[in-house]
Amino acid sequence: MNSISIDDYENDKSISSDSSNECPFNAEISSKLSTAFAKTTGIDIEFANQLLKDHGWNIDHALKATYQAKEHAESIMNTK
Repeated sequence: MNSISIDDYENDKSISSDSSNECPFNAEISSKLSTAFAKTTGIDIEFANQLLKDHGWNIDHALKATYQAKEHAESIMNTK
């Protein structure tokens, strides 16, 4: 099986970079991305998939939003 790098896709000019929430990758790759994102962040796969869609499948943006939300929730819990 070939190793797939996100950089390979980001550098591929043939992939559309429109603002839609559709994954620019095939179903197998999008599933692997969602699974890895869920495992890394500790969230369920459905929520991981939605976060990735919400952030245009930009993993960095989705991770940043996830960790900011977790930090915000923790700060709220610590003030009570």
